[in-house]
Amino acid sequence: MVSAAPDVNDMHRSGKLPPDPFTGAEPINDTEPGPESEAKPNATQEEPIKLTPVADLLRPAIDRARARKDGKERPIPVAHEERGRNLGGGYWPGVHFVISGTGAGKSQLMVEDIAAAAKTGVPCLYIGLELEAMQVALRFLAEEAKVSWSKLYLGRCTDYQLELAEKAADSLAALPLYADFSGPMGWPMSRLAKAVAALREKHPDGPILVVLDYLQLIAAEPDPQGRSELRERIGAAAYLGRAIAVKYNAAIVIVSSTARANYSLLSGDAIRAAGITMQPQGDSFALRKVVLNPDALVGAGKESGEIEAAADSVTVLLKWPTLLDGERVVLAVTAKGRATGASWCALVFDHGTRFLPLTVNAMTDLPELPSRGSRGGSGGSEPGTSVGDAILEAVGRTPGLKSRNDIADLPGLKFGRKAKLDAIRRLVDLGRLARGSDGSWVVLEPEGGTSGAA
Repeated sequence: MVSAAPDVNDMHRSGKLPPDPFTGAEPINDTEPGPESEAKPNATQEEPIKLTPVADLLRPAIDRARARKDGKERPIPVAHEERGRNLGGGYWPGVHFVISGTGAGKSQLMVEDIAAAAKTGVPCLYIGLELEAMQVALRFLAEEAKVSWSKLYLGRCTDYQLELAEKAADSLAALPLYADFSGPMGWPMSRLAKAVAALREKHPDGPILVVLDYLQLIAAEPDPQGRSELRERIGAAAYLGRAIAVKYNAAIVIVSSTARANYSLLSGDAIRAAGITMQPQGDSFALRKVVLNPDALVGAGKESGEIEAAADSVTVLLKWPTLLDGERVVLAVTAKGRATGASWCALVFDHGTRFLPLTVNAMTDLPELPSRGSRGGSGGSEPGTSVGDAILEAVGRTPGLKSRNDIADLPGLKFGRKAKLDAIRRLVDLGRLARGSDGSWVVLEPEGGTSGAA
């Protein structure tokens, strides 16, 4: 029979408690490092200072400079040649930020950049925190097939467009293209190091490109104290991204939304505030694109202080306030480049599906800016409306137009005849004007709907 253990309370009352084994022991000093404190995953330890002689850096720097001069080390190409030149040839190793407001096409631009890089053999990782897997896949397929991803997604595509997407899938399958997505608990920034390490393990040599889309959706790190300040997360993400880029010789592109207070900045006011213009270059008659006040744009992102300090380049996407022949124009402004300075190029968001380069030899090649305080857009042939916009509006409200001359002769179009006929030709090429079933002209909406006389 097992005897019952003595009751501790009875022992205490009778004075028969055993002596305290910790009597005379020294308290543990939690500030001194030891085996236990070193094992704690959250323990913060100050790294010892190790000074690096500059002499040790000189020869490796010269070797890399020579490799770049000889073309053995190149930047990662981007989708559009002029934007690549503004970045010094493309994405060099480092951390790069792309900032825009809602609807400027930042995710689409990143898909195009990744596709361009992957086709040259550069391993690419797209981290999609905003888009689901199906949307990301369809965007890559649509970019390769040159069809509308939204039509594929909504089931509004034709059989022919599906055939093109299937062929695109075969082409994309051969590319070094990878994706990672947010889990049910979110995507903390600490996962970036693991993801880049995994990509580098698959491809030990050469450049790699990583796109994080987008910064404000990163999740908080596990924290026993429950701290989850967005500013802290963004600040840590900006510097961690740079550290990871240096460690793995990677180009990391981080997409950032602009602060809501800056939405008005990323519109017509930005062109004036940033001094976006063109100036003569030397003795040449050609004009170069300049940004006279890039500081007006570098701070456009949320929590921009950390971004400014950590970035090797900052590109800001500005939506031009008026349309060009019915299409959205976006300026890709390189507001900061450590080795390149500030410049810009123009893109047109073709049918709302992909960006095409827009040749701008003078500021007059762009739609006229609305006057201050004006919302611009569709005021007929008033200032701020391009000839194409005016034609689309006039055709939409005038049934029975049978010829191009009928359009050009419409009253109220205060433009030269050649400009009107050139704009009509471009609108037809872009698929914005077509003939209806009765032979009269109709306006086609960017996503395929129709308006006007049918």
